[in-house]
Amino acid sequence: MRALSLIHEKLSDHYARVWNYGHELLRSNPESTVRITVTVNPDNTTTFHRFYICFKAIREGWKRGCHRVIGLDGSFLKGQCKGELLTAIGRDANNQGGRGVCVISDQHKGLVEASKDILPYVEHKKCARHIYANFTKVYSGMVFRNMFWVDEKSTAEGDFKFNMEGIRAISFAAYDHLMAREPTSWCKAYFSTGLACEAVENGITECFSAIIVDARKKPVLTMLEDIRLYMLERAFNLKQEAGNWKLVCSSKWSE
Repeated sequence: MRALSLIHEKLSDHYARVWNYGHELLRSNPESTVRITVTVNPDNTTTFHRFYICFKAIREGWKRGCHRVIGLDGSFLKGQCKGELLTAIGRDANNQGGRGVCVISDQHKGLVEASKDILPYVEHKKCARHIYANFTKVYSGMVFRNMFWVDEKSTAEGDFKFNMEGIRAISFAAYDHLMAREPTSWCKAYFSTGLACEAVENGITECFSAIIVDARKKPVLTMLEDIRLYMLERAFNLKQEAGNWKLVCSSKWSE
């Protein structure tokens, strides 16, 4: 118990040391991005507000060889101090207002609007599985299930419209429900070419959020360290796996 208490420490100690932690990250990871903001209270004291981290190695790797997709997701902290951990897989790597980049997220309106402010030219996709989950709350059954995924996987606008007519023939209300969810954001027929990504689900960030469930129960610095160590281990394992490939892989993306 004493060992655990020393690791987790008092919450006040954690928040008092976030600046030291940020400086250590920059010392050990030069040219990374670390931003810490506080809230100034009426009595001129400050309260921790936000901590943003993007490691240079991950940023540069994304720019050089990964698909031009940014996955967004948010998950609530489970410790004594409540808050929200926002995950942006692929963020901090584009300086052209989002041109040539796609953002995929759940149907969270706040994330959609925030991404428009930061990346005004980005293409925004909504997770088709979340669209479907909300759809089935009212329109359930195998018929609607099968028809929805046929609609979602349509690769031409004409095919999408033809397949949607099948839903309208069964239920005008179901048709209107899906059309109100902006099909251009969840149907393949409307996705831009050249992004090297056909993802229709936000699995990339959902998976990450599932992995860090235990970390979200811990104080802020312990949580951040758990996430950092996971990312380092994952990068190492992927590098080891890639070293065993027999094929030559290259990226067509330029800096």
